[in-house]
Amino acid sequence: MNKLSLLVGARGLAVVLLAAVGLLCAVPGRGDEPAKLEPAAVKQLQNKYRADRAAAEKAGLDKVFSPEWFARAADLAKSGDAALAAGRLLEAADNLRRARWEIPGLPADFPPHVARIFGDARLRHTHWVLCVAYSHDGKRLASASQDGTVKVWDVETRRELRTYTGHTEMVRAVAFSPDGKLIASAGGDKDIRLWETDTGKDVRPLKGHTEFVTGIAFSPDGTHLASGGADRKVRLHEVKTGKLVHELAGHNLLIQGVAFSPDGKLFASISDDRTVRIWDLKGQVIAGLSAHAANIYGIAFSPDSKQIATCGADNTARVHDIEAGSEKQRFEGHKGAVTCLAFSKDGKTLVTGSNERTVMLWDLRTGQNFRTLQGHTEEVRSVVFRNDGAELASGSVDNTVRLWDLGTTDQFREFTGHKGYVWSAYFSPDNKLIVSAGADRIVRVWEAANGHEVHTLKGHTSAVTCAVFSPDGKTIASTGGDMVVRLWDAKTGEAVRTFTGHKATITAVAFNNDGTRLVTGSAAPDRSVKVWNTATGREVTSFTRHTAVVSCVAFSPDGKTVASGSADQTIRLFKADNGEEIKALSGGHSAAVSALAFSRDGGRLASCGADNKVLLWKLKEDASPQAFSGHTGIVSSVAFSPDGRFLVSCGADRIIRMWDIQAGQEVQSFRGHKEWVSNIAYSPDGRYLVSASVDGTVKLWELVGKDVGSGYGHVREVRAVAVSPNGEYLATGSADRTIRVWDLKTAREKVVLSGHTDTVTAVGFTPDNKQVISAADDRSLRLWDVATGKEAAVLLDALSNEVPMLTPLKDGKVRVWVANRLIETYDLNQGKQVESWSGHDQDIASLAFSSDGELVALGGVDGTVRIWNVLKRERVLKDKDKKDIDLKAHDESISDLAFTPDKKQLITADKNGEIKLWDIEKQQAVKTIPALKQSVVATAMSPDGKRFAMATMDNVIRVFGVADGTMQREWKLRAPLQANRPFIRNLAFTPDGKQVATANANTTAYLLDCP
Repeated sequence: MNKLSLLVGARGLAVVLLAAVGLLCAVPGRGDEPAKLEPAAVKQLQNKYRADRAAAEKAGLDKVFSPEWFARAADLAKSGDAALAAGRLLEAADNLRRARWEIPGLPADFPPHVARIFGDARLRHTHWVLCVAYSHDGKRLASASQDGTVKVWDVETRRELRTYTGHTEMVRAVAFSPDGKLIASAGGDKDIRLWETDTGKDVRPLKGHTEFVTGIAFSPDGTHLASGGADRKVRLHEVKTGKLVHELAGHNLLIQGVAFSPDGKLFASISDDRTVRIWDLKGQVIAGLSAHAANIYGIAFSPDSKQIATCGADNTARVHDIEAGSEKQRFEGHKGAVTCLAFSKDGKTLVTGSNERTVMLWDLRTGQNFRTLQGHTEEVRSVVFRNDGAELASGSVDNTVRLWDLGTTDQFREFTGHKGYVWSAYFSPDNKLIVSAGADRIVRVWEAANGHEVHTLKGHTSAVTCAVFSPDGKTIASTGGDMVVRLWDAKTGEAVRTFTGHKATITAVAFNNDGTRLVTGSAAPDRSVKVWNTATGREVTSFTRHTAVVSCVAFSPDGKTVASGSADQTIRLFKADNGEEIKALSGGHSAAVSALAFSRDGGRLASCGADNKVLLWKLKEDASPQAFSGHTGIVSSVAFSPDGRFLVSCGADRIIRMWDIQAGQEVQSFRGHKEWVSNIAYSPDGRYLVSASVDGTVKLWELVGKDVGSGYGHVREVRAVAVSPNGEYLATGSADRTIRVWDLKTAREKVVLSGHTDTVTAVGFTPDNKQVISAADDRSLRLWDVATGKEAAVLLDALSNEVPMLTPLKDGKVRVWVANRLIETYDLNQGKQVESWSGHDQDIASLAFSSDGELVALGGVDGTVRIWNVLKRERVLKDKDKKDIDLKAHDESISDLAFTPDKKQLITADKNGEIKLWDIEKQQAVKTIPALKQSVVATAMSPDGKRFAMATMDNVIRVFGVADGTMQREWKLRAPLQANRPFIRNLAFTPDGKQVATANANTTAYLLDCP
């Protein structure tokens, strides 16, 4: 042992190796104690789910939303019930919570006569989410958006409770009063609005700002509200009366935000002048900080009111001591500007959001980033902790709110029984068993589901360093300080065979892919790697090329290659059959290599070591390895997730860290071990981790879903909609670059068509119902097979501009309107354009094709309409001298138009909402419908020609009869009013003319019942 100690030296060696010979001392300190989850709390969730489901079915929501939602809910609830019965409380609670989220709900003030909803608008706005705020009790969440609304969400169910539409411009800030009865919101329309949370009723405006407002904050007792904005003034209002208490000057550029201290004695402001000002309630500046060398975007007081955190464009967050006026901590890790931040209520954690789309959690005691949350697809603008610390909300430019479960409940099941350090823990191939081993010389086999000990395997005479299952799960191999490999029957626990030959502690063991070979590595003075025949116990090959202790070994997935790692800081690859060296990986680790793991495809090798690093090597390349840094002590174990997307590692800092390989960032951490974590492994199904520790325990960690706000269907606004000619399918095209095909009768998603690289602007079914044609801002036209979801044809860079409309033709061609004036026809099967011509000599505002594509009408900005026969390439409208003319339809710009199916009549509407029905042959208006007083944004004609539908900028859809022009039904969607951003983007009738499908800015599509 003294010789080994000298070999190890000050740099340290892998935990497993040191432990095998009794050199490791217990790591000082204790981990955080997670809160325990009680069965009663899980049963309450069970009852809530059942009540939610019963209420949804009673309301008929199972007929409005896809049956998939309810089927998923039932499956999750069933799993939750089973887990509860087995005592797996975290798994049960997670499944039952997610089952509740699957139960859909209608948005607030939803109109009647909506037959189906396609997709999910929960936790989404129609424009950027700029601010999020929890109520004090954590039951509600408010989100403010550039779409001009504030939405209030039920946190437990993720359902919308209310949409406040009192603002006339974007809403930049929102806050709950401490008692939760009021919400304050502010933004582009200068006034701060106070309104009742439960009713949405306006209480009073707080006036005074002369420019837009960027930040608001209630005092902890709810009596005052601080605000700041573009007018460079900080204002303090009395909430009860609306009285202005102070108007404070001092900043010389736009104020980006304000915050109140938790003790209510101070409030602070930040500005584009790169300063922080801290004020007392008398309006006096008590401190001023030049916090960053770039713009400051976020501010928050610590829970004890003694510190203040800021973040900014310099990619950092900083914590400042208020009394000393100095920087205390700096947090660096984001690769872009840090846009927002918040303290946890217990003061242990700081959360930051960034314009590079990530959310990071920082340990304020160590200054280390211990978790990175990924999911947003655009800049993160707001982050906030729920008061109990169990959840985090974030809002983003991607129009979504995301809720993140922070896992403060007990995340693990603990297996106790070992006496002393535990060095090894692994799953059986069927996920049902766990084998562990340690310093007590015993190998233990446990049932993973309940922690029941199945076998206690005794025979080793020294500490057991490693125990693993064979690939078929029938055998267990164990090694240790007695220099022997032992094989055990996993079913009976009986000893099968013993392998001898090493002359020092065996530090590691691994099976090959079919279980016919074992590889082992040993300590000094042996320092050898041996490959064994498992059936006979004989050596196949043995080699000594490392100059120090061999600390880890691994077989490649195909069983042809052996990897070994050593205290000599190198990794070597050998041929398994003869020991011939293939490659040496050096220059990566600067201290002892402690563990190795091959990816499932064998193309990558992960390693970790005493230099605190996790490295990922691409074995077919000579490039430097990818490094994952975050551990603050020796890293003792590393493993790939079964799908190859993640790595997990552990070590002396007692933290298990999960890494996203593609992003190169930590995405999750697990805390609960009280001492050094010696080993970590995934379950084969990827749902669990098992860890071993020198604290004497084995822990089973449940990998429950953490991002709980992603929803279903499209994730950005729906821009295009089409119904198949047979009435079976609905196609929707979105700004998320996908087309989704839905079953029209059930709202079940049939297939997702992915390939466009920009917003999809138009979609249509071919006449045979078998294919979908799409156009997008990536200037491509694509043809898709509905049955398989595969791309049948693509014309890249075919388009010179946006395509607002297309119509598939019977001969396999597609006719498109290329904004602004071009009309083009493409043959997708031949992959070429067959015609292109300009339909007008001035700007056109709208266009309509006849259903067969023969006629096209162009609506001009001057109120005129020009009609072409595309096949003949000639104008339709003539004067008495047979000269081409335009129809002077309106005095204002034509906002939309549509042909009747027989091509004899044309519906037109202008930007003021005046509607006219024209006889094309006579060139006369046969019906004028009084102005709707809103611009028409979408029009659709029923296939039978009996009715037409129009959507207007006020978010109302109306259906009119063609014969008499009377309105038959309207749907007031109470959606946000946004200049030049309509909620309804497109309309399409079903073939029978009885229903209208809508493309919505809130990521959904509706199917409306006509009278």
